[in-house]
Formats: sequence, structure tokens, C-alpha cells
Amino acid sequence: MDSRSRAAAASRKSRRRKTLIITLAVVAAVIALIAYEQVALLYVISTLSVVTLLIVVAWSDIEATRRPAGGTPLDDSAAVGSGIVAASAASKPRGTAARAGRTRR
Repeated sequence: MDSRSRAAAASRKSRRRKTLIITLAVVAAVIALIAYEQVALLYVISTLSVVTLLIVVAWSDIEATRRPAGGTPLDDSAAVGSGIVAASAASKPRGTAARAGRTRR
């Protein structure tokens, strides 16, 4: 193993350990609040947590993750192979290009 992969493995292990510690701390806090009958405080904390999660999701740029750095959309070959209409084709109504020049009388 070279030094980069060892460093990456150590970084993953550190993040995993940190995540586990945070999860155990949150579980312990919830159990303590339930044990000491502080359900009202637990409701407030859970409401604030959900609001924070919704704000993070609202501000995240989900659309930009589907495009590479060049700005062109990703290939939908998986959608073509499975018979699903590609996202770009699904957003356009069918047959509008042929009727665009005609007007009704």
C-alpha cells in the first residue's frame, strides 16, 4: 500500500470513528432526556433538528451535482437501456416542434 492509500484509509477510519462517537452521544442524550422525563425539551430539540435539516436541503445545490464541471448534462445511457425516458426528453412535450409554425384559424 502506498502512502496516499494509507492516508485515505486512516482518514476514512477517523471519520467513521467520529461519526460513531457523535451518534452514540446523541443516543445517550435522547435516552437521558427520556429517562428524566424531559419530553418537552426533546420535542424542542427534535423540531429544531428537523428545521435545520430542511434548511440545509433547501440551500443545497442538488441540480449542480448532476452535471460535470463542463456544464453539460450527464449521459442518460442507463435510462435508455432500461426503457426510461431521459430527463431532458421527458421535460419537453412531444410533437411541439412540428406544430410550432402553424397557427389555428
